[in-house]
Amino acid sequence: YICSRVRRTLDDMTTTVHLCRRILRELKEAAPEGHGGTTWRYICSRVRESKSAGQDSTEDIRILKAYLHYIESCGAHKALLELYQGKGERSIAQAANMVGLALPRNPF
Repeated sequence: YICSRVRRTLDDMTTTVHLCRRILRELKEAAPEGHGGTTWRYICSRVRESKSAGQDSTEDIRILKAYLHYIESCGAHKALLELYQGKGERSIAQAANMVGLALPRNPF
């Protein structure tokens, strides 16, 4: 019983560290010039508070996964905006090509 409990605790700690590293990596990519520091400090404080309050580590993992999902989703949203943001008027051929269609060739 004790060995399985220690192993679960170690697995949870490894998962927590792994998630924190992924969050930090995503913040570095998303935030220019270290502006993600405030977010990182907030996430660390939440994890510390839950540990000091004696909450289960599965709650920490759930919170970290939610933050990671949010940060990844914001990055994907930003990439989509850059890809599809209006760049003025497009020709018919450019608009068709953008959605994967091709215009028929004009034989004239």
